[in-house]
This record gives sequence, C-alpha cells and structure tokens, in this order.
Amino acid sequence: MEQIGALDANFLYTETNSVHNHIASIQILELPEGQTAKDFIEGLRQVISDRRHLVPYLTRKLRYTPMNMDHPFWVEDKRFNIDNHIYEVPLETADTSDAGFSKLQDVPMDRGKPLWSIQVITGFADRKIAYYNQTHHVCIDGVSGQLALAMLMDPSAEVRQFEQTTSAGAKD
Repeated sequence: MEQIGALDANFLYTETNSVHNHIASIQILELPEGQTAKDFIEGLRQVISDRRHLVPYLTRKLRYTPMNMDHPFWVEDKRFNIDNHIYEVPLETADTSDAGFSKLQDVPMDRGKPLWSIQVITGFADRKIAYYNQTHHVCIDGVSGQLALAMLMDPSAEVRQFEQTTSAGAKD
C-alpha cells in the first residue's frame, strides 16, 4: 500500500462530470503480413501481462480513507484481469471520426479498478487497426509515461525479457 501524494491526488479531486483527468493517445497501425487483429490483441495482452511488474499502476487501484480524511492509497488489485483493460472494438460499433474519438475521452474511468485501458479498434481495410490507450493522470505524468512505454514496448521485433524483481515506470 502506498499513499498518493497531494499533487497527484489533485488529479482526482479536480475531476468533474465534464472534465476528466485522463491522458489518451490514438495510433493507426498496420499489422504485419500474416498477423490478424486477434493475434495482435492476444500478443499485446501477453506482453503487458509479462511486464506488469515493471509498471506498478497497471495492477494497482485506489483505496480511499474513511470519510476521505486523507489522500487515497494505491493497493494491489487482487482481482486484476487484463481482459478488463485490453479489448477489441469492432469498427462497425466504433465511431472513428474525430468527434467519435473525443467521445471516448468524455467517459470517466472506473475508479474501482486500475486506471488504464487499451481499446483496439479492428475491421479497417489494408490490415490496419486503431490503438486507443487511456491512462488516468494520477498514474502518470509525461516522464513516467515515457518510462512506462519504454518498459512495455519493444523497439524491434525481438521481445525483451525482464526479471520479476525489476521495478520502473512508477510515478512517485
């Protein structure tokens, strides 16, 4: 259990029904020849599962103090399930216009589970997918976000292996 500092807790306190303090990005990716969207999603789930010990916010959720007398704490989510964070959205059910992607930002994140998600929008022509990544600002800032990406993604086709005792990418 680790208490959230005042500066980071402020990202929780300043949220309103119309202003959400999460960070998101969207990328359009072309799948390699011979790889399906389902292969990509399963591979993504596996890589992030294998590396979740490197980025603590992936498996931590908020625990509030009684009567909110103090800043919340990060606690390990004992029911963590990666399928609740990485999922496929078929193109026919997605609004891929700029307005549609902005609507994704309008949805508040579920504070009862770790505050991140990845939606993989499938069904585009030419082996393309859209990768929408969303993380609450209480979890990351610019520097820690870059560190998390460096831990989770590989710059080449070779998959790096990490020891389970390593820890990086956490926001202090």
